[in-house]
Amino acid sequence: MIVDKDPSQSHFPARGTTAKPSDAQGNYSIDNVPPGRYLLSIERPEISSITRRRGVAKRSIYPLTYYPAARDPRSATVIEVAPGAALTGIDITVGTPLKTYQFAGRVIDEKTGAPIEKVGFDVYFRPMSGGGIDTNTEWASDANGQFIVTNILPGHYVLRPAARALGTVYADPIEFDIIDRDETALEVKMHHGATLSGKVIVEGPTAASDMERLVKQKYYLVLWPSDTQSSRILQEKFDADGNFQIEGIRPGQAKLDLQPGFGGGQKEFSIIKIKRDDQDLPALLEIGSGEDISGLQIIVKAVVAGRGIIRGEVKVEGGDLNGLHLGVNCHRIGVPDSACGVMLDSRNRFVIEKLQAGEYELIIGPMNVTVSNEAGSKTMNRLPTVKQTVKVTDAAESEVILIMKLNPQY
Repeated sequence: MIVDKDPSQSHFPARGTTAKPSDAQGNYSIDNVPPGRYLLSIERPEISSITRRRGVAKRSIYPLTYYPAARDPRSATVIEVAPGAALTGIDITVGTPLKTYQFAGRVIDEKTGAPIEKVGFDVYFRPMSGGGIDTNTEWASDANGQFIVTNILPGHYVLRPAARALGTVYADPIEFDIIDRDETALEVKMHHGATLSGKVIVEGPTAASDMERLVKQKYYLVLWPSDTQSSRILQEKFDADGNFQIEGIRPGQAKLDLQPGFGGGQKEFSIIKIKRDDQDLPALLEIGSGEDISGLQIIVKAVVAGRGIIRGEVKVEGGDLNGLHLGVNCHRIGVPDSACGVMLDSRNRFVIEKLQAGEYELIIGPMNVTVSNEAGSKTMNRLPTVKQTVKVTDAAESEVILIMKLNPQY
């Protein structure tokens, strides 16, 4: 970790730098390190505690230790790296290995009790000592529905079955604590979800060509659950004739939406109504447990293309962001599903076209960014947020300048 004047540290993966695991004797080397002041530590146990290997014996996990033998970065020794230097004997003495545990269980069909394979998991972990939450998504049940996760530290765990390979079923998350023993009797019951099926229908005088555009731009249906805390968002494509089927839906209220595929640009189509048996349905669909709702008609209409243009420039004051590629996000104020955006060119200029008339908010940040140059790349997490509103008029250009003021410590 590079050490700046600021007391905080940041990871600094330099170009050409390779960090290799220590060998059987504990020897290690890190090459091509740019000149600077560094703290050196072994891999963080909060990250390495959840192994990516399934069904292996538990191994020791050593506590986070800084050079030469410190558990706290404030007590660590700063390493000065001069140009062309070759530093040896930078030995780290670690403490007693941490005791690790495991959890295991089975995935079964709630109705038959039969095992279900290939059910993936997202695991959320909060250590007992506090701190953030780590996640991993590398596990799945085997042919017998069994799963095992080893090398874990004490903490609070949330297991969220994802069922990526089986779209017709779903399961609720399981929460448990690992304190001083393994948890080996977890049982995940997969429920049979509801199904929505029907047809996307385009209205208007150019319906045939509009349908071709929908398919060419890879539009897809999105089912947004009203309970976002416990339900997953489902996405499904439709064929050239508009036929679709969405499976594995949880009971409750949900809303259908239409979204362009990746790189599709600004949204050009929207759902104006949903019908079944010639009856209009509410925007929030009520879905029963295991219900099969067929014959839906998703009526879609093309949005009138706008002709307004925003032409702008981003000026950076108080610092230099060479190597950083910025993007400008925008949305029409007060209008849902109106997000748009564009990357800046080499001169920090941008153009956003085909906009409806109205007032737009332009935003840069907040975000973590990585700046690259000949020395390497450095992650910065204090990029200031820039916001500005601009009025767009039909068949006209609106010019804007965004000012990003940097603190020298950035």
